[in-house]
Amino acid sequence: MRIVLADPPAPAWNTYMRYSPNLGLLYLAGYLRRRVPDIGICYVDANQSVDQHLKTVARQKPSIYGLSFASPLSAVVKPLLRRVREVIPEALIVCGGAHPTADPLAVLKGSPTDICCLGEGEATFAELVEEFLGHGELATVGGIAYKHAEGEVAYTASRPPIRDLDSIPFPAWDLVDLRKFWGLRYAKSWPCAEVVASRGCAFNCTFCADPVWRGTTPRVRRRSPEKIAEEVDLLYHRGVREVFIRAAHMNDNLDWAIKVFEALHALDHPDLYFQCNLRLEHITPGLAGSMRRAGCWSCNIGLESGSQRVLDGIKKKIVLYEAGAQLRTLKDHGIKVFAFLMLYQIWELDQGLQIETTREVFQSLLYVLSLRAKKLVNQMSWSFATPYPGSDLYRICEKFGLLPHNWDQSLISLSDRMTISIPNLSKLEIVTARVAGLFIQGLLNLSNRERYQCHTIGPNLKHGLMKLRHLLGVFAQSK
Repeated sequence: MRIVLADPPAPAWNTYMRYSPNLGLLYLAGYLRRRVPDIGICYVDANQSVDQHLKTVARQKPSIYGLSFASPLSAVVKPLLRRVREVIPEALIVCGGAHPTADPLAVLKGSPTDICCLGEGEATFAELVEEFLGHGELATVGGIAYKHAEGEVAYTASRPPIRDLDSIPFPAWDLVDLRKFWGLRYAKSWPCAEVVASRGCAFNCTFCADPVWRGTTPRVRRRSPEKIAEEVDLLYHRGVREVFIRAAHMNDNLDWAIKVFEALHALDHPDLYFQCNLRLEHITPGLAGSMRRAGCWSCNIGLESGSQRVLDGIKKKIVLYEAGAQLRTLKDHGIKVFAFLMLYQIWELDQGLQIETTREVFQSLLYVLSLRAKKLVNQMSWSFATPYPGSDLYRICEKFGLLPHNWDQSLISLSDRMTISIPNLSKLEIVTARVAGLFIQGLLNLSNRERYQCHTIGPNLKHGLMKLRHLLGVFAQSK
């Protein structure tokens, strides 16, 4: 028996899928191997074209085809799954990931998918495979939605998350050649990889569509520093020289974060570098010092807005006047900051709709420029607020009728496309904000030498061409 675990082929507009393999699928493969040791698994990554993808599937002839995807790719996935069904008409098609978890009904009704895995997938998918092998009743598997023979959709009992992340085997790194992936766009070295440090998030930002983890208890589960360091050491000996430590926020538990970086430092690999995500609060000299000693040179921080009113509205829980001191702590320890902004946010207050104004949007862009002038921020990226299914933002858009009349998932494929019909917001305002955002992003990012490393030139040129194409499209639309 063979199983194919696959990413959708990356569309031309989505360069991010080409940077690294899908960790979720590699975790599924590692877990499944422990439960069903003799099974054959093939991972099909996003770098393959649609035709290559289908040829690989036809060659493998899997009994089960598993596809993982997020909401921006749902429009790409529908025609892909129809063609996959033609290639393997008897196989079981299983979909998982953020979008099938958030909207399984649409996936099952709108494609030849047989089953959607809801939430964390390792135990669910392994049990599903075991039942399939034993010709058991798939409807007894917890944590899935599936089609009845007559086409109706049914849901099984929800499955609790795996509390002890250390009990999950390492991802099946042997299934991928990391040198075939672009790696991080800003990196000191290459090849690059990502390592999961924790799952879940303790916060409730309105724009976040994280249905895989939301509602789980505890809200955040963390791997032990020793296990994280063990996996990083394994990757180092496979040739990896830069690692992104994947956690919603490394510093939501300071003691744990410092121990993680101390464990990484103890590996004594001076040619190994790290990046991570941080929240703006809880940045202390102790944390920054441990990061720097471990070789962590850059972090991502979601600033989101330069308006305290907006930050309060979207439940970001950032105190803006404290930001400078927190960022200076990182600067003093030689750690660079990549800031994220989200423009034209909306939220609900006392049953009424609140909208981020164009004035507040430009206030945010100028705020980042002021931080750059103080060398507290090194790079930035931005997007328009996007209503992903499963987010509170999506609920608000539905409640107040702010989704476009021609709404479908393809509209959320591009982060610099406005997908919310904000009342009284002119096309000129949208275009001006977009152009200003792209200009400031380019201004900051071009000044960073890491983008000119040999291993980052190709990915950055391709990404830059994509942005240029969008900018030219903006000017064409504004005429």
